[in-house]
Amino acid sequence: MKKYFSVWMKSIGSFGKLFFIIFILTGYLSAQITTLNEAENLARKYALQLQIAEKGVKIAKFGIRDAIGNGLPSISAYGQATTNHELASMIISMPGSDGIVRPMALTMGSKYSNTAGLSLSQPLFTGGAVLAGYKIAKEGVVLSKINQKMTIDNTVLTVRSFWYQYMLTNSLIEATEQALSSAKGNLELVNKKYNAGSVSQFELLQAKVSFEQLKPQIIQLKNQLKIIVTNLSAYLNDPDKRKIEPQGILVMENNPFENTTLENIIKTGEKNRLELQLMVSQKKILIQQRNIVMGQTLPMLSLSADLRQQAQAENKDDLDYLRSKSTSLNISIPLFSGGRKIASIQKSRVAIKEAELQEKQTRTFIRTEIESMYYKVEEAEKRITANATLVEQAGEALRLAELMYENGSSTQLDVQNARSAVLQAKSAHYSAIFEYNMALNQLKKSMNQL
Repeated sequence: MKKYFSVWMKSIGSFGKLFFIIFILTGYLSAQITTLNEAENLARKYALQLQIAEKGVKIAKFGIRDAIGNGLPSISAYGQATTNHELASMIISMPGSDGIVRPMALTMGSKYSNTAGLSLSQPLFTGGAVLAGYKIAKEGVVLSKINQKMTIDNTVLTVRSFWYQYMLTNSLIEATEQALSSAKGNLELVNKKYNAGSVSQFELLQAKVSFEQLKPQIIQLKNQLKIIVTNLSAYLNDPDKRKIEPQGILVMENNPFENTTLENIIKTGEKNRLELQLMVSQKKILIQQRNIVMGQTLPMLSLSADLRQQAQAENKDDLDYLRSKSTSLNISIPLFSGGRKIASIQKSRVAIKEAELQEKQTRTFIRTEIESMYYKVEEAEKRITANATLVEQAGEALRLAELMYENGSSTQLDVQNARSAVLQAKSAHYSAIFEYNMALNQLKKSMNQL
């Protein structure tokens, strides 16, 4: 097989080889998820939560058809074929010629009877229930679409959270590996000094411990990275099972609200917030439900019609069908229901008032949440600036400590402390960037601008 492959590669020439390599490389890269935008697009397309929300929208749209059908005529066909094995009898009393009343048994019906027909029913007045039901169904579609949008936002935020966790963990691995490399270089230096007899065995052991204790941290971080990838892959629900390989490093997102006042941000959030739109729609539904309950106290009017074919005979061959037609106007007037309808009306009115209070409570919560996220973004941004300076200072301190130790003017403990300070400063810096990005995205979500 290798022989044939070698001959084929020679036959296609240099250009063909280049094309083949590019083709294979392109296919490999296309089987990877390397950017956050790719991950978000996959989540929007395949995430199970969004598929469930989409089905909810479809169900709500079918609800409109159902509501319209309640006001349209209903037509049904019916039929019945009966064989009376024993005919029913009725006992009646008939006076005899002598004046004595004698009971007599009269047989009713025939052995065979068939009935077939069509019936129509059309509601004429339902107290507004049909119209209210239609409006409720329309609001149901609005609710389902709002829920779908909220699910999309939650999905995007979750994907970004996984992505930033990956970038954070990867950055911590890089920082720890740099510390490991520094500890390795220090260990080699100490080992040389030990062989030259200029340092004690204790210092050599300190250098070895400082080097070896970083290895488990890297193993733990790499294991966390695998867990994050596994969870993100399961959440994306990618049918092609593409490999997740985020590129780049953890960096700060641009803040679109940098030059916007907190008051304007709050106003925008209150205007666009999906939860408030949801509550407005729910309140409309409650109002229509109240209208339905109030309409039940009014008379109900409906029209019905029937077209029937009937036949009765002692023998099947003698069945002769006769047609009959009928129409009727039906009215139902509620007079007394034990106070249940009045109680239902009061309950619906209280439910509307409760919805109004919940809306006020939600507005207060939204203002508090947006303000909290705003200050969290501001705090994280300041921490990033402070930690960036700290990283530079810690790096310079480590360089001086290693130089001084090499010249014999500092101890191994000073070098270890300086290296630990660098790792802590970098970890704090990357953690601040992660918290900033998450707080900024949560602020965007709270304003419906994710």
